[in-house]
Amino acid sequence: MDETDGACVGKLKNSLCKKTNLKDNLEVGQVGDTITNNNNNEESLLRMEGSATAPTILTDLSYYKMDHQYRGLLIIFNHEKYEKETKLNGQPRLGTDKDVEKIRSAFKAIGFEVHMFKDMLLHEIRQQIDLYVKSQHYHRLRDCFAIFVLTHGDQNLLWARDACYDPADVIWSKLTGDKCPALAGKPKLMFFQACQGDKLDPGVKLIFPRSPRTEVDGGFFQEIPVCADFLLCYATYPGYYAFRNERKGSYWVTVLCEELVKRYVHTDIMHILTMVNNRMGIEFSSYNSDKVKNNKRQISYFSSSLTKILVFGQKMRT
Repeated sequence: MDETDGACVGKLKNSLCKKTNLKDNLEVGQVGDTITNNNNNEESLLRMEGSATAPTILTDLSYYKMDHQYRGLLIIFNHEKYEKETKLNGQPRLGTDKDVEKIRSAFKAIGFEVHMFKDMLLHEIRQQIDLYVKSQHYHRLRDCFAIFVLTHGDQNLLWARDACYDPADVIWSKLTGDKCPALAGKPKLMFFQACQGDKLDPGVKLIFPRSPRTEVDGGFFQEIPVCADFLLCYATYPGYYAFRNERKGSYWVTVLCEELVKRYVHTDIMHILTMVNNRMGIEFSSYNSDKVKNNKRQISYFSSSLTKILVFGQKMRT
């Protein structure tokens, strides 16, 4: 059965912080897919989960450099459970762990190290982001940085376990070049599987005819805008529902992960996201016993301040 990831939850078919005592919360001190809590020893962050396959070597400086020691770090904030005192009434987001499995597998295939945190309170998310920002030596070893948030949302807001927050304030504004110099000039990717409103997209029929069918690195020093090099990707267009299946997870995450693994070696990220939308537009429709919510569509939305072409599977010759 599909569910909508929004504040109005309707059912539709189709860190280095200290260990919390939240029920079912992942222990942030575990090694591997989470940050290690080793007496706040930041060197323990250097554990990697593999590297990308043999890349093509490029000399075109219009591409982001992919020649650091490690490919990148992906942080997943996964939310399944919420406090009963919130407007979500403690209703769980069933199927979200399926999305985590797909995301972890896809990004590891690309060469990312993956850290996952589950059901965090808002102050824990803030604390975790602040600790990553302070780990400057850690980011210097990597090509890029990515965050994936799986939660409920509404009108550009996301839900932590206990409260609603603005991701611009809590997450990506903390990672700008002035606040996190080690990430300046590197791509920072933000993915949000959450509703952005309560509108439903009915789709529109298309009728096809029967007839045949800068270079920017000019010197040793370069000033760039502090908000440059971000890519914000949303599961749905502003104001609309995002769909999730209780047994299989969300269709957007499924398609995104499939397209990333299929194309990352030679295809730039903007082209990949366009192909995701192409598939979403053709393949996806909701199925629900409520006729108002049945046979609805979803299209993802992305906003970019990237200044170069990003291809994960290619290295730059320096």
